[in-house]
Amino acid sequence: MNNYLRTYAYVRNRLHNLKRIQSDIDRSLKTIVPPPAYVESLESSFPAGDIFGPADILIKNARIFSAASISGQADTIAIKNKRLAYIGNDSAGLTDSRTVTIDAGGCSVIPGLCDAHVHLMVGAEHHQGCSVEDVDDPDTLRSRIRIFVQQHPDFPVYYVYGLHYMDDPLIPPKQARQMLDEIVSDKPLFVYAHDLHTGWANTRALEIADLMHRMPPCPEFIRELDLCGNIELDENGYPSGELREPLVYFLVEEALRRRFPLTVEQKKSYLEQACYTLASLGLTSVHTMGLGLPEEDIECLMLLVELEAEDRLPLRVHVSYSIVPDEMMLEDVLQAADVRNHLEQARQGHITLPDLHRHLFEVMKTVLQMRQGEKRLQATDPLTLWHRFKDDFSQVVSRLHVAEHGRRGEQLYEKFAGKRVDPVGKVQGKAVKLFMDGVVEKDTAFRLDHHPLPGIPAFSPRELDQVVLLADRLGLQTAAHCIGNGSVNAMLNSIELARQKNADIDRQRGRKVRHRIEHIEMCTAFDIPRFRELEVIASMQALHERAPMTLWHEKVPEIEWSTAFAWKSLIESGATLVFGSDWPIVSCNCFEGIQRATERKPWKAGMIDQHLTLEQALSAFSSQAAEAEYNENIKGKIQVGMLADLVILLDNLDKYRGDYSKVAVAYTVCDGTVVYAGS
Repeated sequence: MNNYLRTYAYVRNRLHNLKRIQSDIDRSLKTIVPPPAYVESLESSFPAGDIFGPADILIKNARIFSAASISGQADTIAIKNKRLAYIGNDSAGLTDSRTVTIDAGGCSVIPGLCDAHVHLMVGAEHHQGCSVEDVDDPDTLRSRIRIFVQQHPDFPVYYVYGLHYMDDPLIPPKQARQMLDEIVSDKPLFVYAHDLHTGWANTRALEIADLMHRMPPCPEFIRELDLCGNIELDENGYPSGELREPLVYFLVEEALRRRFPLTVEQKKSYLEQACYTLASLGLTSVHTMGLGLPEEDIECLMLLVELEAEDRLPLRVHVSYSIVPDEMMLEDVLQAADVRNHLEQARQGHITLPDLHRHLFEVMKTVLQMRQGEKRLQATDPLTLWHRFKDDFSQVVSRLHVAEHGRRGEQLYEKFAGKRVDPVGKVQGKAVKLFMDGVVEKDTAFRLDHHPLPGIPAFSPRELDQVVLLADRLGLQTAAHCIGNGSVNAMLNSIELARQKNADIDRQRGRKVRHRIEHIEMCTAFDIPRFRELEVIASMQALHERAPMTLWHEKVPEIEWSTAFAWKSLIESGATLVFGSDWPIVSCNCFEGIQRATERKPWKAGMIDQHLTLEQALSAFSSQAAEAEYNENIKGKIQVGMLADLVILLDNLDKYRGDYSKVAVAYTVCDGTVVYAGS
């Protein structure tokens, strides 16, 4: 699934940027007929429903947290027709024989939580693998993997996720495959580092990848990219099993994915299980971010819509569509708008679920074929390597991620013949995702105090202006991965230009498109107030902040620290701050994020204090996240008429002050249904 596709996107972007063709964006502009501006409402359409009379669910003895609009000490919540029907102290007339009553026992009830930045397909895959995120010694690592192998004897391949780097490596670089062979030798085993920059393979995995031979010579692909040093060799010149960077471990990963592909039904099952796990943590909504491949984003949307139709989706999901930094980038934006439009047509009852599936499948094929047509790159050295790689991988993507949807189409159409999707629904797709840079630790962040590396930023100023301008015209929210202050500044500049050029369109719509900037680990003092001025959502990750000293702090000079992870500064400037996790990179437990945000201390005496109050942090995971979706009038708060997305805790939230990471969930209610009930 997505780990594999993420590597492909990384390879593609790296190779494409070996020689940026400056005229690409102008050539593409000349081939595109400007589409009509999108002037419909940007809000989701939620039809009114009957909320009077006996409730479907009645919650009593509740301690409602941060319900500022409620007079008195309300302790009763009634839910009917997926809405909050009553909040008060009198339950008379609210029950009948069909009402399900939940006694909260005086515990806190909070709005349903939203993680505004996850990678759902990656997380679903990780959820099926062996997690070693908390392992810090070799013996525990061996034991954890052995137990996982014993528990899953039918797995043809074993994937392990989350291994952290230690001063004394948990997997010795020169003996990696031997150590892993001691755990399992008859089946392939592959271990991912927590940051996905290193992989470790056992001998069987290396054999499947045809890498078990003396080196040099390294594989041609690695030689041409000058990455032979990233394959660790043992004393005999054979690969030791440690492979550094996605471009290198891709060789093993690609071979394993070819040999052991996942079926569509497996992917659906993995997604369903992952979503129920998220629901158990109090999440009723997530925003899933693309990682660089539109094909995968469309597949994710198709699977989620199917799960929704089968009543197997326990939370709301807002999906995004990746914009690739190449000559087809504007076509990506147009395809994203087309996908959004057809999903909305289905919600409005104009097309059936099978109609929607057919169209999304055709878009998948179109997207794949678009880049297969980049033949003019063929004769450009060194992009001849990219052309060979692209053609080969396109066949893999087609076989593993497109073709099966075509094969199962008739069966799906028969199963859902004439079926309409829910007019409200849990799946929305109104955003495009793009990467501007990488990470601070790998020197791939676009920073104003550094000369950028080749290929950074991924979009030139001209390209970024045109992508944002077109997305804004079409009513698509852009969500841009911006770690460095240079990327943040560039994105704000492009949004400012779009605000100027599309001012008349905004007046017709009645509001501006709420563009987002993701991560914002570095930001200049000049740019902080521009978030409010330009109405840009600041989407950040509390658990990414860490106190000195880490490699991040070694890379970034102290003069930049005061405006790093500037949560409170952004809020005080009037910006909308939303929190996510970047799961599965870090934990998606919002209470752990709340703890980090509230306990944060200045990194150095005299620095700005960026810690948040409990109310601010909780809002970033609820009401503010709803604002990022244009849904602040329908979700994110506990008010009559709102969608019934609630979390009942096992205790009073006030009792956890000092360590919110220990908060436990008793019930999660999404869309008026109990989707999680703790034991």
